[in-house]
Amino acid sequence: MPLPARRKDILSEEFEDGLVLCDPITEQVVYLNATGAAIWEMCDGETDPGDMVRELVSLFPEADEEKVKREVVAFLADLQARGFLGS
Repeated sequence: MPLPARRKDILSEEFEDGLVLCDPITEQVVYLNATGAAIWEMCDGETDPGDMVRELVSLFPEADEEKVKREVVAFLADLQARGFLGS
């Protein structure tokens, strides 16, 4: 399975509480909260989902690691299904 990588043509605008992504081809817009934005930034083609989970747990020590893992996997699957991740 390839490592998650942002499509290079996706437009993004940072806000105080998150990030807005726009696909210039489909004009689909997605709002990401701060956690989603952090995961998006880690979609660099070099960071695997396990490392993403560990980073989030270090940022939010009160979070349950298994729950974070499930949510990261689901979030990445959603981004992939929407076409925001490339190869």
